[in-house]
Amino acid sequence: MFTTSTDLTSFVKNTNGNFSVNSKPFRFVGCNMYELAFMEKNVSDRMIEDAFNEGFKVIRFWAFEPLKPEKLIDLCNTANKFSIYLIPVLADKWGYMQDYVVNDEWFATGYKNTYLPYAIKMVSALKDTPVILLWEVINEPESDSFDVFYNFIRDVATRIKKADENHLLSIGTIGGLGSKYGGELTRFSTKNFRKLYEIPFLDAVSVHDYSFDATIAERLDTLYRFKGKHYSAKLFELTNYYITYIPLLVKRLWLKKFGKSITFPFTLKWLWRNYIGKNISIARELKKPFYLGEIGYKNNLKLDRIKIVENEMEKYFKKGIQGFLLWSFEAQGWSKDGHNYGFTKQDNFRDVIHKQNKILRN
Repeated sequence: MFTTSTDLTSFVKNTNGNFSVNSKPFRFVGCNMYELAFMEKNVSDRMIEDAFNEGFKVIRFWAFEPLKPEKLIDLCNTANKFSIYLIPVLADKWGYMQDYVVNDEWFATGYKNTYLPYAIKMVSALKDTPVILLWEVINEPESDSFDVFYNFIRDVATRIKKADENHLLSIGTIGGLGSKYGGELTRFSTKNFRKLYEIPFLDAVSVHDYSFDATIAERLDTLYRFKGKHYSAKLFELTNYYITYIPLLVKRLWLKKFGKSITFPFTLKWLWRNYIGKNISIARELKKPFYLGEIGYKNNLKLDRIKIVENEMEKYFKKGIQGFLLWSFEAQGWSKDGHNYGFTKQDNFRDVIHKQNKILRN
């Protein structure tokens, strides 16, 4: 029913825990443009072209119901012209641009009403399109019941792979300290994370990393912004400013003198990165590619973001990760981030993105 162009003729595969195309390694730096699929064609075309000009090889975005297959096909056609792969995300825990609320009742039975038929419809329509790198089941899920969530993922993954055997599939998990599947203390155990990704129909391991600027106050600021509680968010934003003032001075001096960022031990960043390291090890043991589906660096800390991003990419790829997707590229004035992680062409990431992707090709 639908057609796409054929410049990207080969599907991305998992080869012994690494992404590959035509049996050759495929590692990449990409970006998130979450509103891409909900823009008019002339806008989404320009957004993809902007991503190409910045040097990005992959774009991740929301593909929530009621998006039509025709729109996703059109995005594939445009992305194909620029040899850019796409990662559509089929639902969202936070409910943005989505008509239903995701909670444990939804994970238990509610997803079967509209989400599952929609997901099957989308993957079936795109199953022969190599431009899709992989599908993600849901963005940043969490649950008070691991068993309920596990059964949801297992059922959805089984049905999606039955409808589309060509594409890889991942979840869209936060990982690190964000993997809450049960009580709050489950964040400090990787057992459930491992069990999820042991599901045979899941092909790749995804994690989100906002640890670089993280403190307890900063995380509470972000949480309350998500919940629309702006007074509480502002209170924690101010608290974070004062408690990080001196550490930021040290970071600036260190970056200026040594050209590298510093991580203080026993901080939230240090702990978060430690758990991401555990997630990377799990992916390696399961022989499934590991990629950072989202990673962000705040624009309001008066640090050299370009140098930081370059250093961070180098460090992570040395650890064997397969993909590094920056949050959030505000191309054409869209996909704006409300937590100061956004960036535009004027932030001048272009040279380091092109440089890193060139290194990854060699």
